[in-house]
Amino acid sequence: MYFSHHLNMNIFYNSDELFLPSLFRDMSHGAFSFSSWNFSAATFIFPDWPFFMISSAVGGSVYRAFSINFSLQILSVWLLTYLIIRRSGQPRIPALLSTSLTFLIMIVWVQNDIYPFSIALLSVSHFGSFLSWMLATLFLLIFLDVNHSRKKDYYIIFWLCVLIMLTTLADKLFVLHWVVPSLVAMPILWKKFQFEGKRIGLLFMLISLSTIVGFVAYWMLPHAFGVGVALAYFGENCRVLWMIFYKFLEQHTVITSIILLSDIGWSWILVKGLLKKGPDEDNISAFLLSVMMVGGLTESLFPLAFSTYRLVDEAESRYLLPFFFAPILLAPVLLDKLYPNLRSWLTDKKWISGVILAAGCGILVKNAIMPAFKAGPLYTDYYPESARCLDKASYAWNTRRGIALYWQARKMTFLSKDDLNIVQVTPDLRPYLWIANKRWFEGDFDFAVIGNADPEGVALVQNLEKRMGLPVATRICKNLTIYYYGKDRIHLQKTN
Repeated sequence: MYFSHHLNMNIFYNSDELFLPSLFRDMSHGAFSFSSWNFSAATFIFPDWPFFMISSAVGGSVYRAFSINFSLQILSVWLLTYLIIRRSGQPRIPALLSTSLTFLIMIVWVQNDIYPFSIALLSVSHFGSFLSWMLATLFLLIFLDVNHSRKKDYYIIFWLCVLIMLTTLADKLFVLHWVVPSLVAMPILWKKFQFEGKRIGLLFMLISLSTIVGFVAYWMLPHAFGVGVALAYFGENCRVLWMIFYKFLEQHTVITSIILLSDIGWSWILVKGLLKKGPDEDNISAFLLSVMMVGGLTESLFPLAFSTYRLVDEAESRYLLPFFFAPILLAPVLLDKLYPNLRSWLTDKKWISGVILAAGCGILVKNAIMPAFKAGPLYTDYYPESARCLDKASYAWNTRRGIALYWQARKMTFLSKDDLNIVQVTPDLRPYLWIANKRWFEGDFDFAVIGNADPEGVALVQNLEKRMGLPVATRICKNLTIYYYGKDRIHLQKTN
């Protein structure tokens, strides 16, 4: 699907997604330093950086690196889902079958570009934070397992703390999605399930300390802006959050129904666990998962509503990935706890399990694999006509350095095969330091790339003509216009 370009290639080749290729290109050219890079509100340092570093080393080109990266992410989801289901009490074979079935369903949704499930293909859209959510939940389940060897507690706590520090540094959404619900669960586990107070207290303290260390490390890095809490956008943000739910329900009624039923089931387990008298060691894992699912959703919606970041449209559902993915992937655990006899019945009726899995494979073949075979030839690279035209123009003018607005700059830099360096600027010709290296803007530039349908592009052209006069030459490249001014003729203004 990817190599036949049946997927929408623009989701990969856009300026946000090309953040990591830009960063690793700077590293390979010796132009990277933490002091020169200006990060966004999320640094994506883990697990996105190591995943893409491996992908780049193996793939060589950005085009192949994207495919390796999303393969690693999707395989990680399958493995973590299987391990969580196993740790929740299911035997190996039922866990394999149920993991594979839910995974196949998710893959079909990813392949059919159902947002936000298609985010599983991307590297810096908070999917890494969801992988950390899964891994941290697995560590917590291991630590709380009454049959777990206490000798391994220190190893589990150590790696959990490292994970929390790195992911908090990478993406503060992890704090809302995982850290806060886990801290809420600690006193309940101590009181309700009669866990050893010192053990739970130590875990509570180390989770809190690791989160603080991650925050301190984050604020030591230069970044574009922080996100705080205020009432300024509360009404608008609530409207957008409702719109996300309503549009998803309208477009994907079946998927929404599954997620809602799953959330209701987890809420029932949570309430039942809180009201039940005495410890219930057999349902510790289910209770913990219910806290992470229900509590995490609550802890995420309220800060988003009160955020100083203004939510815009349904694309903001990328901030709620655990609550789209987890209800589907962990549905086998929920069914096992709500209907304890279901597993033994399926084990006795092995042919039914086989039919269910075969049906899942059939759905995958029909909706994902067959379209890939019908999609056409396979390509070794992605080189659209606009990039070819730009390369021809730069070759004719013997130029490599240009400027563009944010959504064209990085995209055209990486689509070019002529080693162009196009930096992002504001319409008033100032460096745009959003997810950028300050060193990119040293010196002057030769040409400007303007999107024909971009309203801000008109302002940029007007400012160019006002300050630099008319261009020496222009060339139209499909949806872009290239304005060539000559060697080092374009001078940027200083940032405020």
